[in-house]
Amino acid sequence: MHAPIRWMIRRDRDDILALEKRCFAYPWSLADFANALSRHDVIGTVYDDGDVAGYVIYRLLPYRIQILNLGVAPERRREGIGAALLARIKKKCNPKTNHRYRLTALVRESNLDAQLFFRSQDFLCVKTLPEIYEETEESGYLFQHLASEKSHATIANY
Repeated sequence: MHAPIRWMIRRDRDDILALEKRCFAYPWSLADFANALSRHDVIGTVYDDGDVAGYVIYRLLPYRIQILNLGVAPERRREGIGAALLARIKKKCNPKTNHRYRLTALVRESNLDAQLFFRSQDFLCVKTLPEIYEETEESGYLFQHLASEKSHATIANY
């Protein structure tokens, strides 16, 4: 049975905004979502098994895919929802077909749950970005997952 993942649609807006507020201390606003999703190279998908339990927004760049936002309902964590969303994106990282060989995500230093999640999904922290978050002057960690054809020793510019 395949995961109930589908494209994000306008009708999902209220569910995603509510979920975003439950997931993050500094949630994206409706304008943040609209700005990201208005770009031609940004894609949003949701995990919908009757309720929107998770979502991911990512950007397709020439040699990588950048995760912009990923949220899973707190009461549904550790059910494989985040892993299923990432697995779908990892399939798009194929240096043989589209030259994309890495997947990146920026995580707040205070978000230990996200750091542990990305580590469990074979991401490595490759860079610390000091005081990157304006509202808190908090640092961020750049996590990276490489397609199997590339070595984890490769660290490219963010």
